[in-house]
Amino acid sequence: MIAASGAARTPSVVPAARHHSCPLTPRSAGSQDLRAASRIITAVRKGVPWVFRNYTTQGGGPGWHHYQVLGLDSLLGGDDPEARLVARYRREVLRRCGRAVAFNTWVVFLQFPEGPMASTSLAHMFVVKTHRGWVAWYGSVDDLG
Repeated sequence: MIAASGAARTPSVVPAARHHSCPLTPRSAGSQDLRAASRIITAVRKGVPWVFRNYTTQGGGPGWHHYQVLGLDSLLGGDDPEARLVARYRREVLRRCGRAVAFNTWVVFLQFPEGPMASTSLAHMFVVKTHRGWVAWYGSVDDLG
């Protein structure tokens, strides 16, 4: 899951139902390939302090400092075989925001070494290409405990 998926084109679709936290995406984001990785990482850098603002250490300080990016993958799919996690996150975004958002979103896997416990130090974040560029729009700590 450390490598991003290869080049692909996103379909031109409009979501049926939108959750209040869903980003507005263009009808077609165009090519999403490995060259997008640096822009996605820039969006992660900007988004982590906002998305994980309530994630704290046991001492109460910000737990998101010194985060590490473990990997990223496009939810557009196309890898064979496809990782089960990618399919799971695609279903989550499809249900929440529809096809246009899901097929323009990348999932980024994070680790927070300063997290309160080892079982809650892993997280994922969704980054999507919008008319304003790549933006982080959702994240969640993956509780392994």
